Amino acid sequence: MTRSRDLRRCPILLSDSMLGFRKSWILLVAVLGCGDEPAVGPDGGMQPECVPEASSIIEPLWIAGGPGPRDETGSFGKPDAIFSAPGGILMVGDEDASHQELMLFDLNSDDPAVMGDELVALIDLGATPGPAGTGELEFDAISGFAQSASDGRIFVVEQGNGRVQILRQTEDPSAPPYLEFDEFFGSFAVDRDNPSDGEFVRLQAARTDSLGRLFLSDDAKGNVTTARRDIQVFGANLEFVAKFGDASYGNLGKDGNLQEPENFVIDESRNRIYVADEGPKNIVVFSFDDFSFVRRFGDFAGTPNGIDIDQSGNIYIMDEGAGQVVVFEPESFSEVYRFGAATAKEDFTLGTFASADTLIIDTERDLLIVADQGHWRIQGFRLSDIQRRACLPVPTALHAVMPTRAIAGKSLPLRVKLHTPSGAALLSRPEATVKLTARVGSDSVSVTPETMVLTHGVGITEIAIDAVGEVELSVSVDELSATRSLTILSTPSERALSGSLSGPDLLWSRDDGVVRISGTATVPAGETLTIEPGSLVMLDAQASLTVGGKMIARGTDAEPIAIFASDSNTPWAQIKIEGANSLAEWAYLTISGGGDTPGVGHCCGPVVSVTDGALLMDEAAILASPAKGMFAQNAELTLSRAQFAHLKMGAEIYGGKARITDSHFFEFRGDNDNDGIYFRAGGDSVVTRSIVTGGDDDGIDTNAASLVLSEVIVHDFVDKCVSVDGLDVVIRDSLLAHCDVGLGIKQNVEATARTETHVLDTTIATHATAGVSIIARIPTAVVRPELENVIIWHSPASLTTEYSLDEISMNYCDLEHSVAIEGTGNISEDPLFVDPEGYDYRFMEGSAAATAGPQLSPIGWPGYR
Repeated sequence: MTRSRDLRRCPILLSDSMLGFRKSWILLVAVLGCGDEPAVGPDGGMQPECVPEASSIIEPLWIAGGPGPRDETGSFGKPDAIFSAPGGILMVGDEDASHQELMLFDLNSDDPAVMGDELVALIDLGATPGPAGTGELEFDAISGFAQSASDGRIFVVEQGNGRVQILRQTEDPSAPPYLEFDEFFGSFAVDRDNPSDGEFVRLQAARTDSLGRLFLSDDAKGNVTTARRDIQVFGANLEFVAKFGDASYGNLGKDGNLQEPENFVIDESRNRIYVADEGPKNIVVFSFDDFSFVRRFGDFAGTPNGIDIDQSGNIYIMDEGAGQVVVFEPESFSEVYRFGAATAKEDFTLGTFASADTLIIDTERDLLIVADQGHWRIQGFRLSDIQRRACLPVPTALHAVMPTRAIAGKSLPLRVKLHTPSGAALLSRPEATVKLTARVGSDSVSVTPETMVLTHGVGITEIAIDAVGEVELSVSVDELSATRSLTILSTPSERALSGSLSGPDLLWSRDDGVVRISGTATVPAGETLTIEPGSLVMLDAQASLTVGGKMIARGTDAEPIAIFASDSNTPWAQIKIEGANSLAEWAYLTISGGGDTPGVGHCCGPVVSVTDGALLMDEAAILASPAKGMFAQNAELTLSRAQFAHLKMGAEIYGGKARITDSHFFEFRGDNDNDGIYFRAGGDSVVTRSIVTGGDDDGIDTNAASLVLSEVIVHDFVDKCVSVDGLDVVIRDSLLAHCDVGLGIKQNVEATARTETHVLDTTIATHATAGVSIIARIPTAVVRPELENVIIWHSPASLTTEYSLDEISMNYCDLEHSVAIEGTGNISEDPLFVDPEGYDYRFMEGSAAATAGPQLSPIGWPGYR
């Protein structure tokens, strides 16, 4: 059996930090039924007759531990904290008074059916077994784990010692003991009734986020007067950053204040943090952006403790007192399923629990894992089995999203997504051709175009079907296929609207036929426009929609919303979200055919403009318009699973803040600033798990804007993949390929300004001019790039600079062309990419880059996930 021991650079799983390396680009694209056979509709969607099974006991796939001697390797005294580490390593913290140890188990198996047979302890760290200790690799009541996004360090939370013990992978990742001590962090509060920031009273759980920050919960149980009932946030360098949920004793359990915060989980894609609060017995929701209180939900018979989320954000909570796992969906926070039962310690019935604290989800291995202290065991359940019983979405292989109605003679948007059976996008296949066919009854009808190209598993385009009536559209890639049904209307009914909207004009629905906008339609401040699923909205030439209040347009996978031009040859103007209190929330919405508006910022006019307000896009797209997709100024943007395609420019973000996750930007053509994303004068924006490809200027351009790029793939731009001009930019775990220049750095603002660019764990390869180019627009400016664990290969020059080489820091880098920069661990050896012309920059066997980093870890981009 082949096993990976690279605990540093293997993907971090959902059960750790919600960084979701393995969940990157995962979209749940079908719903299976509740019986033994999947109840899948003709479009791969959910059958309406699917009803969740009643609460039940589910037999686990495997168990570890259980009754019997609890003083030998592989057995437990009081298993509490668990963590699914990269490479198939299950880490278990045992906090029994005479059994204080960290145990590593092997979850890998060639046959999942015998996972239980393969789940054997590899090694015990610490006393084996023994009492609590305070030294290196000695533990006292391990209560949580997390792993750093920046350097792969493992954080082990020790409640009994009031500290975090930080471990690193050993130099030989294939041999015991796999982990070694690095350092201690934190200590008990000197005054436990009045702890200072950065001090601990009763540590509980840990998570990390995509920014590399460490979150630690502390419930101060037994110290009734203390304010340490909160979650503290520490930066990547472990400095104190913030705290939230902190409460004095008189405010316990009130909104925004925590009483006994046990476990928590971060869902960055939805801008949420869920905290299991044992005191009031519910889940407290905070905003991920600013840690503000959002709401509470749940009413548990026992005490909520372990908590995690699956691929679609469904929330799984261990109700310890009731002995059940309870599942909530993330939109209405309603309970959708529960399983398990509480039993006595003497009753070891499979699927029941005596005192189960912690649960985690391992999507790579399709597991939900529960640690049960009362039964001295850990049970592993098949996640997809739970999802089927609960009628929750589970992955399929190919999925199409399109309106269920169209107008004869007009194009309609089509989105297609290609996935592995486990749900991960086929990133190792950067391009795939989809064949489109359509039928009316048994007769074939014309589809234009007949094919479309998927880029890294996702594609979006407009198609025309030459037919009227009930049509079945089929999409296929190789042996995979999916179908969707739609009705093409010859003369649909229309509801004409313009001017200031009020009363019934603020609700648009499928029953309207088509809502047609002429002139300028306005949603006044204080009013809300609601567009229901399945709605069709058509705008005439020069027509626009201005929103001073709110615009809620939330379609569904089965009934998306479409906004398009009444004349495909004449674009409409734009949608304007403007005003400090303006807000737009879009889901399963496509916007096309707009942008006939005066230019603003760079390039051209936008299809959508957002000024001072907020925009949330989830599974929404802007496409096929002779303009830029969006111009946002001093706005708050949250783009999750969004697409910008076939435009002159993707998005220009001027000031404000943006959080972009799991999104795709592709095909921006023209002769003026045809960038994928342009950031200007903004702060603290983040782009993560996203792909930017194909354009006639820069992939991602910054101008006096601070930005973090994490797990981003950028390729095939005429100028630079990423252009940095002023302020701090961090690029990590990313691929920059097939541009003129991979990374361009300059200072274009003032001589006293500094451009700090930090590039970590990234591959920059196959460029026409240079991998990295540093330009002295202002010779006296300070331009100081730092590169660590970076590969720069397959370019005429690895690095060119018009500044002094002394300003450049470079460690553990692999450069094809040598540069006179002193550093640690730098090499110049062929990384042996699998297929660079085919965009596959993984390593072949024997690559020096695979062991060129600290502790013999790999360097460069981690590869397709």
